Amino acid sequence: MAKQKKTRTAPQPLLIETTETEAGLEWLGSMAEDEVRDKVLVELFRRMQAESVIDAFENIHGRNDKGVDFIVSYDSSVFGRTVKGIQVKSKRITRSEGAGSLSAVRIRGECEAAMMHDFHFEGRKLRLDGIELWCSSPLTDDAEQELNPPHSLQRIGLKKDRDLLSLLEKYCPTLLANVPQFAVAKYIAGSKNPSPKAVRILGCQLNPRLNFIEPFFADEAPGSSQELKTKHGSLQPIKNRVTLDGILADAAHAVLCAPPLSGRSYLLEHLRCRFGEQGRLSILISGAEVPKDFKLEALLAKRLDFASPGQIKDLQKRVGLVLLVDDLDKCPPEARERLLNVDPKAVRVVATARAVLAPASTKVYYQAGVDWPNIVKFLRSVDNKLASGKPFVDRAKAFIDRAFASSGLPKNPFTISVMLEECQQSVGKFSTPTMGRLIGRFIELQIGSHSDTTYAVDFETKREFLTRLAGHSQKVFPIRKFERLLGKFIEAKGHPHSIVDFSNDLLGSGVFQRSGDSV
Repeated sequence: MAKQKKTRTAPQPLLIETTETEAGLEWLGSMAEDEVRDKVLVELFRRMQAESVIDAFENIHGRNDKGVDFIVSYDSSVFGRTVKGIQVKSKRITRSEGAGSLSAVRIRGECEAAMMHDFHFEGRKLRLDGIELWCSSPLTDDAEQELNPPHSLQRIGLKKDRDLLSLLEKYCPTLLANVPQFAVAKYIAGSKNPSPKAVRILGCQLNPRLNFIEPFFADEAPGSSQELKTKHGSLQPIKNRVTLDGILADAAHAVLCAPPLSGRSYLLEHLRCRFGEQGRLSILISGAEVPKDFKLEALLAKRLDFASPGQIKDLQKRVGLVLLVDDLDKCPPEARERLLNVDPKAVRVVATARAVLAPASTKVYYQAGVDWPNIVKFLRSVDNKLASGKPFVDRAKAFIDRAFASSGLPKNPFTISVMLEECQQSVGKFSTPTMGRLIGRFIELQIGSHSDTTYAVDFETKREFLTRLAGHSQKVFPIRKFERLLGKFIEAKGHPHSIVDFSNDLLGSGVFQRSGDSV
């Protein structure tokens, strides 16, 4: 007898919904009644019982014909326990029965009959104190009126699909986390509304969506002969500005080049928010994490733990994804070439790098500077009082313009943000800053200055540890290894600090980021 070949089931397609609510309602409406009743609601009632919201419940579907699927008991007040019956429906409900819909008239009759019926629950016979209809699909307005007409003696409680979803979000978040389309919507919502970072400027914890100094870009590298043109017999720079809006609206792969300490990583975090606002699904990775040999779908699915490689492939075909790569120049050359040759309609790559050789189909932009209105916009986002105070704005502009004219510092978001801090902290005349002074000021902002007594570990000790760690080739550490490094440093120097205090100071400073069990 010939063996039958096993057929592979196609992966469930992931739906990109505008909001988590829409995704949850789509999921609820797609399920059959027995799935809603025997899987979803059973899990919901278990969680509610575990949190003492209800005392007990029982799934009695099929035991009688009185239209009751669950009996639930709970302590309603000092007057004792309340026992309710719940009828579950998953089809659309209209006033009178039609093709693919249920009749509100019939449902009301079933509920009224159930109120006159004797049920067996927890070893005794009883009658219901009330009855409710829980429906996972929409119902029409006239159906709702029919369920509870004016002057009715028996009122039927009603929980619509949105009410069910709210209960699931409250009591069964892990259940929803395993729903693919809900997980996608939640991921996109998290992308456009990230939590504030521990990094502080002007006393504000920076949020990549709200607090951002937007730079502008050029098609050619600064100082390149290609950015010069002949005009009236002399060489003059070509004034060609590329904005982030233009880069976002484009469809081609893009590499954004900028020198060290230009805020490249923070720029990508801001772009992730912007793509999220467009409803696009974007994944942010480090170039150093891309292996020489990789399968793109598997690489992306590893980042999106709610999606399989097959579902990633389906998303590529239907809606397209955005891959944000930080430090593309740290990718192995073969991997970099493969990434930039992916069809941008399926996966658009937007990357940052110090400098990179890219195929002709990839657009390369160079960070060229920052306009003053964008600096004021940043000031408003972190401290509106400073931005509205004309003396501070004028003072900061004069200092920043003079510093860039005489110091040779790169005009980028990092140098500008720390100069703003310098303007706020310094009371006298500012000296022209150096990059070393700006970095020193930035470190003080994050780990506390010499005079700061709010931290458990003193400034000099933390700076010494960071200086030693700066030479380490590894950028990501398991938390245990990170704590071992701290322990060795404390032991070697004879410091009185505990590993816990040291770790808490550094992890809360913004210098390090904690993600799960990694630092």
